[in-house]
Amino acid sequence: MLHDIYYIFNIGNQINKNIKILRWLLLAGSVYFFIVAIFHMVGIKIPPFFIYYNVPSYAYQDRIISFLALGWSVFMFTAFLNPVKNKMLIQAILIAGVGAVIGLEIINIILILNRFQI
Repeated sequence: MLHDIYYIFNIGNQINKNIKILRWLLLAGSVYFFIVAIFHMVGIKIPPFFIYYNVPSYAYQDRIISFLALGWSVFMFTAFLNPVKNKMLIQAILIAGVGAVIGLEIINIILILNRFQI
């Protein structure tokens, strides 16, 4: 009996710890994408905030990226406020994030393969 109570409370502590870690990661992601949005809006090209910083871009492209990054920031901040109630939003963020990473990797592979063409 005492062992069962300890087990329940220990899991609760682990879940609380995991939720705290998740909240910090969501807040960090929100702040990062907010900074990305600002830098793209103003046109400041710093490598961590501009994925392809050495590729020329038009102002309208940077503004579109800025609006999209602001959306990511808002979604992550909303999930940060209450991750337990926003499980579906967190799942959507993860799915969209995986899609974005795959898309960027496809672009990188195409760029690398184009270098080897004669």
